[in-house]
Amino acid sequence: MHAGLAALATFTLLGLRTTAAPSVVSEPLSHPSPHLRSYIEHGVSYKRDHHVLAARQGQQDAQTSLQLLESLVQPNLAKTGIDTTTDPNFDASETTVNNFINFCDTQKDVKLTNGGEQGDLGSCNPTTMGRVLAKDKMPYCKFQNPKNFAKVSIPFTIQLKVFNLETGHYVNPKTNYLGAPATTNKDGILRGHSHAVIQKISAFDSVEALDPAKFEFFIGLNADAKDNVLSAEVSAVDAPKLPPGFYKISSINAAMNHQPPLVATAKHGAIDDLVYFEIVAGGNNDNPTANPTLVTVTSTTTITVDPPTQT
Repeated sequence: MHAGLAALATFTLLGLRTTAAPSVVSEPLSHPSPHLRSYIEHGVSYKRDHHVLAARQGQQDAQTSLQLLESLVQPNLAKTGIDTTTDPNFDASETTVNNFINFCDTQKDVKLTNGGEQGDLGSCNPTTMGRVLAKDKMPYCKFQNPKNFAKVSIPFTIQLKVFNLETGHYVNPKTNYLGAPATTNKDGILRGHSHAVIQKISAFDSVEALDPAKFEFFIGLNADAKDNVLSAEVSAVDAPKLPPGFYKISSINAAMNHQPPLVATAKHGAIDDLVYFEIVAGGNNDNPTANPTLVTVTSTTTITVDPPTQT
């Protein structure tokens, strides 16, 4: 392989189109790759020393460049995390000297996510993760309705109270799913939205794990929250999917491009909430406070629920 190809990772590619041949070529390439050849044929100049080209042709916009900025290289990513002082149960991390910018080239068995690959087979996403939220900016939430162990009848209103989430932000999942980094507002609050998903359970005391691919009801809570509360209706149209029985409702808080929030500390409480409730026949519970069964806690911390009773 020619030395120029071997050192390709250090070249600077500038999106400068000309009608003539490349104006600067640091080394001749007798067998350039098809990808690089396409750049050369379109008059893209490249050279090892990007400072020379920057001075010659003007500073390139970093957000359109095909080169990783040296200032963004994370040196810790070259370390496995294993040494004589670490926990012997640690796994060695994968390592990189270029922020894994070409990691998906190693995942030949799946497609690129490309903003819209939501198929059953999964994909590989080369898009950067984006903002990692400060400890005091982590999103959190609590269902206001239905309440835990409540009995409700259809129709009823789902109400989720959210904190540290600038709501009302969501993109087209068919074209931009996981397709951009997570972003925040000027106060460091995640810009995004939430969801509610309902899954059937056999009983309140069930210990069965639920397959996330199976659910009875799913809705995006995409509107702006009112007094921090996101709402959605479960209507008579949904009744065939939600017959009388026991259910779990869970929140799924997300960034604008539908990715889960990333936070600055590994040790933290849950970002999402869940509630167990029962759907019963008849009645109308549009009023979110009209839940007849509530949890009571005595001074001996015995929790009484009807039904069932737990101690």
